Amino acid sequence: LGTLIEKAHGGDERSISLIKFLCREAHGTPPERKTYGQRYILARWRNPSFCPRRGRPNTNPSSTSNLHQLINPQSNDPPEAWIAYYTRYPRSLPKGVRVNSKTGAPLFGDIVASRLLARLRPTASQYRAEFNVAMINLFIHQGQFRQMAHDGQIQIPPIADIYQPFEPDDKIEQGDLISVLDVARHYAKCGVSIEDVENYVEPWTEEYTKQKYEL
Repeated sequence: LGTLIEKAHGGDERSISLIKFLCREAHGTPPERKTYGQRYILARWRNPSFCPRRGRPNTNPSSTSNLHQLINPQSNDPPEAWIAYYTRYPRSLPKGVRVNSKTGAPLFGDIVASRLLARLRPTASQYRAEFNVAMINLFIHQGQFRQMAHDGQIQIPPIADIYQPFEPDDKIEQGDLISVLDVARHYAKCGVSIEDVENYVEPWTEEYTKQKYEL
């Protein structure tokens, strides 16, 4: 796949057509059913280091449009980029994200909350399910995050959007469960405001829980 991507960026029409087909197939596969190869090609294709080299003449006008069609949002792209992406590829919608019944576009607040989870959850897969359970138990109860801040259990820094993945401490690595307070402190440390939690995260969590557990 790596060689195929390189050939496509080099302008090889056959490789571009094959990449286009593979990406379209991957986009149409629900997230939980994507294969390793599908995840690989989508991840590598949206990496900026794989963009065509500057200054290279474009001898194939059709290839430019094909390449633009395959660009996926970066993890730190604004919600609007992800809304456009999921509007085009609705089968790739993450759990909990609802759509506007008239336009078919994902709801802004749900995208914000979904992307927060994607960026703040642990990078190590063995901790993700545990983190998600604690996240649900935190945000499914409206006002709990606000109360924790009011009680001084969590501190939200004045600088927002300092997102980073959750890193388990020694106790968690030795077997302790990730707690609701652990998740609350992490969201707070990353600058997620009470307003964002109440406007976006809590409503999304309710829908996420329904879809995840088919309630």
